[in-house]
This record gives sequence, C-alpha cells and structure tokens, in this order.
Amino acid sequence: LTTEGKNTFGCKIDGQIFIPKKQLYGWHSPVPVLEVVYAYDAYYFNGYYLAIRANNELLQKYITIEWTGGENPLVEGATYPISVNEANSMHGLYEHAEETVYNSEGVGYYKSHSFSTDADYVGELEIIKLDTNKKIISGQFWFQGKEFNKDSITTITDGRFDINYTTSY
Repeated sequence: LTTEGKNTFGCKIDGQIFIPKKQLYGWHSPVPVLEVVYAYDAYYFNGYYLAIRANNELLQKYITIEWTGGENPLVEGATYPISVNEANSMHGLYEHAEETVYNSEGVGYYKSHSFSTDADYVGELEIIKLDTNKKIISGQFWFQGKEFNKDSITTITDGRFDINYTTSY
C-alpha cells in the first residue's frame, strides 16, 4: 500500500487477484481503466461525491465504490461502511461480463452478472491518505455483494488504492 498518488489499485475477487488492465488490441471500452472522482456538488449530488472505478478489460470485470450526497467531507484516518445505495451512504458494485450471447438478429452482447452491497452484504472503506492540495486519495477496502435476483454472493477482499483523483465527472 502506497500513499503517493501512484495510480494503483488492486484487490481479490473470491480469492483471485484483480488489477485494472486495458485491452491492447481490438475493441475496448471508452471508460478509463482506473478513475476516481472526489468532489462537492450540491446540485447533482446534494453534497460530497466519491466514485472509485476500476476495470479489467481483458477479464471484463469491473469494481465501483460510490458515495453520493455526503454531508461532510471524507476524513483521513476514518473508516466508512459500504452498504446500501442511497443518499449519504457508500455502496460497492462488482460486475462481470461472462460471455457473449447472440440475439435472433445475430447481434452479440455480454451476459453480465452484477453483485451489489445492501443492508445484509456490506463492507468497509478506510481512507489512509486524503491530500486535497495534491488530489491524492489512498486507502483500503473490502465488501461482499449479492447478485441481483439470485442467491450468488461474491467477496472482495484485500482492496487497496493510491490514486490521483479528479474533481470533475
């Protein structure tokens, strides 16, 4: 774990190492591989907003931790619960586009699995460093997520990040 804004991110998804990677050849998503936004916006988010997004285009796996409408800024050294997706709460999401499925016209799309935190499947995010002058945020996290309308559970552990954030989304 570093705290120098080295733009690193990693965790384990059900025990398997996950790091953001960009696809080198062929089609790839226009979404950045690693992106963090931390800002105050009373109009859109009714307060503070944090979004940590990491994806591995090769494996088609995505992790998002988002906090919308925080009444107070994040505090260095504090630990925040990751739970439900509602105002002034932090939530986690893991998505995996598992396979290509074709419709009757022969158009392919990814069959996706989404696992989200809720009141029963929770986690924590610890802010180890928050430098608002250099725009660096570093920390650790873990969470469990339940697949929408299914009984499948996934566990994200040993999460860490050290990222230069932006204040625009």
